[in-house]
Amino acid sequence: MGQNHRIKTTETVFEIIETLVRLEVANLSEVAAAVEKPRSTVFDHLATLRELGYVVKDQSNYRPSLQFLELGGCIRFDRDIYHVARPELRKLTEETGEPATLGVEENDYAVFLYSVEGEYTTRSTEFDGSHTWLHANALGKVLLAFQPESRVERLVNQYGLSASTENTITDPSELYSELESVRENGYATDIEEGKLGLNGVAMPVFCSDKEPVAAVSVYTGTSLTDIDDFVDRVIEPLQRTTSVIEVNHSFET
Repeated sequence: MGQNHRIKTTETVFEIIETLVRLEVANLSEVAAAVEKPRSTVFDHLATLRELGYVVKDQSNYRPSLQFLELGGCIRFDRDIYHVARPELRKLTEETGEPATLGVEENDYAVFLYSVEGEYTTRSTEFDGSHTWLHANALGKVLLAFQPESRVERLVNQYGLSASTENTITDPSELYSELESVRENGYATDIEEGKLGLNGVAMPVFCSDKEPVAAVSVYTGTSLTDIDDFVDRVIEPLQRTTSVIEVNHSFET
């Protein structure tokens, strides 16, 4: 949607919400300073959000309510791929001992839809619902690799290649070469590109017309194993997982 269609009041509401999420808890002055709006304006928005149940006030501090969790849960529950993939990711984590994540592409970002904690590395790269750059992690690179070349070029030109760590690919020619390797190998790797201390592998989940509807990643701590040994250990379980999800998803759609 173009800039000229934006409604300033709506923008302000979401700036306030995102500020509260970022700060976790904040008073009126802190929120107003963060969004650079008058205290009276921010107070009215916070009061409305509180009456609607989206903000909780503890004495003089505000924080987001769990009503956002309900909304997110409902949205995720409506995705067929979530129901199909959930039991398979649990099996994958039981087999590998590492955290597994299901991700999809939405609005030019990689979105982590569902994660399962592992035995060896308990946390994946991000929490459920997180949005990350497509070029900056294994899951995102898999989703990006099977897009038309024209769309990849548009995304690079529009957003650039921001660095999440010192290892993130920030050169377009290097990214194009990396995506070609992903298509050839059928999987992507992440060597501390999304988060320092974590290496990952991801594979696509294709729909019937051979376009990826999702991707599944497995991550491990860099101190536990190097990337080549990790790929050798998890690539077959990862392949079985994505194959089962593809078959079961085809019956759901």
